[in-house]
Amino acid sequence: MDSSFWQTTLPSVRDRSFYALNNSLFCDVEFSVVDSSGDKVNIPVHKYVLAISSPVFQAMFYGQLAETRQVVDLPDCTKEGLEELLHYVYTDEVNLTESNVMEVMLLADKYMLPFLVERCNHYLRESLKPEDVFTVLPQVQNTANKKAFYLCWDIIDTYTQRAVTSQPFLNISRELLCEVLAREWLHIEEIDLFHAADRWASFQIKNKKNPKAELVEGGRKRNELGEEAVHLIRFPVMSQKEFASYVLPSDILIKSEIVEIMQAFSGIEARQEVFKCERRIGQHKERWSEVRFCHDESSLQPMSFRTRKMFLGETNIQGPICIDLLVNKRVSLAGVRLIGFHNRQYQVNIEIYRANDPYTILYQSIGHQHYTTGEELIDGLYPGFTVMIHPPVKLEPDVCYTIDADIRGPPYPQCGRVDISVYPHLR
Repeated sequence: MDSSFWQTTLPSVRDRSFYALNNSLFCDVEFSVVDSSGDKVNIPVHKYVLAISSPVFQAMFYGQLAETRQVVDLPDCTKEGLEELLHYVYTDEVNLTESNVMEVMLLADKYMLPFLVERCNHYLRESLKPEDVFTVLPQVQNTANKKAFYLCWDIIDTYTQRAVTSQPFLNISRELLCEVLAREWLHIEEIDLFHAADRWASFQIKNKKNPKAELVEGGRKRNELGEEAVHLIRFPVMSQKEFASYVLPSDILIKSEIVEIMQAFSGIEARQEVFKCERRIGQHKERWSEVRFCHDESSLQPMSFRTRKMFLGETNIQGPICIDLLVNKRVSLAGVRLIGFHNRQYQVNIEIYRANDPYTILYQSIGHQHYTTGEELIDGLYPGFTVMIHPPVKLEPDVCYTIDADIRGPPYPQCGRVDISVYPHLR
C-alpha cells in the first residue's frame, strides 16, 4: 500500500501517533540526548503530545517562558531512557527492564508522569533484589517517589544480611550508613552488622588516595566510620565471645567505650551510656502459629449440610474470605498460611488493608497465584500452603487490619473459630 495512506491502516489514535513519532512526521521540536556510545543524537517529538501528558512539558513548550529553540538539550537522560519514556507517553505502554527501570522512573518523577512512576514502582516491588537495593535507594532518596523510597527500606529491614553484604552497600555514603545502623527493624545479628560496617570502612580506605598515614588500621576505620556510626552499633547485645573475637581485635573502639561495654556485659550500670543495650525489634525472631480449626472433624459440629459437604471435599467453593487481625506491638507480616486439602491446587489473591479503610490497599498480590498442597501438614494438623508477602507489611499496634483472600479451586475448610488469641511464648 502507498505509504502516503498509512493513516488508513492504523485503527487507533495511539497507533497513528506512535507511527508519526517513529517516522519523524509532523514533529515540531527535537531533544538532544546521549546514546549508549556517548554520542549526541537528536530525537524529534511533538510538543502537543508531550504537553497533554506532562505539566512540566506543558510549561516547557506553552508556558510564559516557553522554549523557543528547535533543539532542546536534555543532559539528565540517555537516548534509551528517553525513548522508553516517549513510548509510554505515546502508547500508554512501557517495557521495563533491570537496566532501564531506574532511569525511566527518575524521568517520570522529574516530568510528573505519576502513572508511569506507579508502573515503575510495581516493577520494583516484583523484581528488586536485596543485593541491588543500595543501588536504588540513593537515587530515590531526594525524589517525590516515596513508595520506592519506603520499598527500599522495607527490603533492607527484611533482608538485611543480603543487603549489607552486597557490593553496592560498600558505595553508600556515610550519612546513609548511619541511617541503616540507626534502624530498629533490621533482621540481622549485631555482630554481622558490625562486620558490614567494618567492610564498608575498609573499602573507603582502599579507595582513598591519601588515607591519614598517622592513623593505625583501627584508627583509620574509626575515622572513616565517624563517631556517630560507631555509637549506633549495639555492641552490648553481642555475646562476649563475639565481642572479644571480632570487635576488640579491630581496634575501632576507644578505651572508654570498651569499659562501658564490659560493664554492660557484667550488669553494671555505666555512668554515661553511649551504646544501646536493647536488641533491635527485627532481631527478635518470632513466628506466630495459630489455627482456627480443630483437627478433629467432629469438633466442627454443628455445621450445615452445605458446609459439611464442602469440608469433606464434595463442593467447589469460590470467592473471598477475610479475617481481621489486631496486634499489641509492631510486627512485620511476612506470610499467611491457608488450609486446603491433600494434593489440591488453588489460586489465591491476597489483599491487606486497614479494616476502617478498605480502599487504601497496603498489599495486593499480582493476580491469582497458584499454590499446591502436598502431603506435609501445617503444624502437624492440616494440609495447606503458605502465601508469602513481599515486602512484608508492617502492622502497628491496636490497629485493626483485614486480610482478604480470594480463593479459587477445590473446597477448603471454613466455619472455624470466630475469635482466636495468640499467646506467643516467643514474646
